[in-house]
Amino acid sequence: EHNDIVALIKMYSWHNVILVGKDYTNLPKQILHFQQVAEAKDWYAENAPENALILIKGSRSMQMEKILE
Repeated sequence: EHNDIVALIKMYSWHNVILVGKDYTNLPKQILHFQQVAEAKDWYAENAPENALILIKGSRSMQMEKILE
């Protein structure tokens, strides 16, 4: 499933893509990757884009909502 998500991402022209989790490997350079949600949260706090539509999606165990806390 993780490889399928990366393949789908590559089909579109996104401004930024950030993936979180240890199951993502061998990602293209243009995709940012963090092992833990806390790392993504720190990045978002420093780089939150303005006037952007942001999709946050993850399994319940990842607790992705913590990025916005």
